[in-house]
Amino acid sequence: NEDCPLESKILVVDEGSMPAAALADAILAGMNEDQHLIVLGDVGQLPSIEPGRVLDDILRIPQVDKHRLT
Repeated sequence: NEDCPLESKILVVDEGSMPAAALADAILAGMNEDQHLIVLGDVGQLPSIEPGRVLDDILRIPQVDKHRLT
């Protein structure tokens, strides 16, 4: 969390369409200010069973650098 942030330069979240809003909040709270976040996910996959469509919301932010693999 914000009291003990992760020390890596890059944080990779796989299955990025699955985390609910509460888990995504915990992940972001644990990031340090210089860290890069890479979220891997399938927008066609079923969403989390808990509240939140985190990957969809991230992809709607114009300033986010996004890439689609084919």
